[in-house]
Amino acid sequence: MNYYIIKTEEEPMKIMSVSTADDAAFLRDYEENILCSGSSIQEVLIRYGSLSN
Repeated sequence: MNYYIIKTEEEPMKIMSVSTADDAAFLRDYEENILCSGSSIQEVLIRYGSLSN
């Protein structure tokens, strides 16, 4: 499972969980909207926090 924080039109950001099997299709469809990614929610939140510093 991989986790992503993405930008959406409806919300400033959204956390998405994506199975490994669906990861390639997700990356293809959302690559321009991905703010950061990680293998856990904790990791993706830490990475997102690092972006604002």
